[in-house]
Amino acid sequence: MKLVKVEKNRVYTPVIRYRRNDQTVTVIGTLHLGSRDYYQSLQQEINRHPEGFFEGGIKPSTPGVQIPPEKEVYIGIRQVLADNHRALARYLGLETQRSMLTYGDLWQNPDITLDEFLTAAPHKVLRRLLKLKDSIEILEDVHRNHPEELARYIKGIHLFQYKFPFAMNILFSRFGVMDRGVILDLRNSRLFGAVGQNLDDEGIMDLGIAYGSAHLDGIDRYLMRHEFKREGDFWVLGWEMTENQSFWKSSSIVVNSIRESARKKKI
Repeated sequence: MKLVKVEKNRVYTPVIRYRRNDQTVTVIGTLHLGSRDYYQSLQQEINRHPEGFFEGGIKPSTPGVQIPPEKEVYIGIRQVLADNHRALARYLGLETQRSMLTYGDLWQNPDITLDEFLTAAPHKVLRRLLKLKDSIEILEDVHRNHPEELARYIKGIHLFQYKFPFAMNILFSRFGVMDRGVILDLRNSRLFGAVGQNLDDEGIMDLGIAYGSAHLDGIDRYLMRHEFKREGDFWVLGWEMTENQSFWKSSSIVVNSIRESARKKKI
């Protein structure tokens, strides 16, 4: 199943409709960063569904739940991730999903809590995520001096990721920046448990699911297992890369600038 479509340096996500007898589920694929027009289009689709589920990011810790002492050093990760998305959006001239999309009173976020995430995630993943704060500080210097080159560099990496998702998944797993068991599988299982309860309610005939594109394959397989059939889809333009300068030239400028900035911060 295609999760993201790339055509001529344009990135699209799908809206897929499923049906089981009289029940329908509309899965709205989302990007964490996108254009204002993109989120306005997604908002119109979300508004068509009175109830559903959305990926709102890791929720705050459950009151009274103890975080493992050896992982208390990572307690700021939730804020680091939010700051990282805001910074990248600013560099790319885009918006963040969290700032643009709103949901009705009957829409729910079934995501895991911070304490659950910290308990389940390996130390190597948590260390990498916490270091995003240092990376953003370095990129701030690059953005100040080479804003257009940085935008093209980051967009080019994202385009490669979307065109060759298997290669990127291998690299992410190899260098400890992604753990599928926590980032995808555990969070998907929470979503499926919540969706299943709603679909068992015969009074609920129409349900929306607005989740990141990486989750769509698991959502598709879950719905198929429960006898839903795909009824149709369409694609929404998330963003495009229109800068004229060569990606490789931009990469050279950005990489050298990153090295210089990192060297100065060590002094």
